[in-house]
Amino acid sequence: MEIVKAEGYVTVPGIGDVEVRLDLHDRPVAEPAFPWSWSGVISDGPVMPVGTEGEVHLDDENTTVGHPFVVITSAHHVSRIRGREHA
Repeated sequence: MEIVKAEGYVTVPGIGDVEVRLDLHDRPVAEPAFPWSWSGVISDGPVMPVGTEGEVHLDDENTTVGHPFVVITSAHHVSRIRGREHA
């Protein structure tokens, strides 16, 4: 499992756009041709309760399309997120 340090921002309803740094596990890809599982850890980010859904936008991608995620654990401004399918 490759772990990539990345910068970008998350878009979350009720919170808006917040810049974050995150560690990505199996980096998300745009429009995968097969089921693709990825997750990430956002440290020192916004407080996001478990179950919160949003999109992460990575600074090194030239796209306005984000990668949908759901928060799976959250404590002390550290959130673990898991990628989900585009709706």
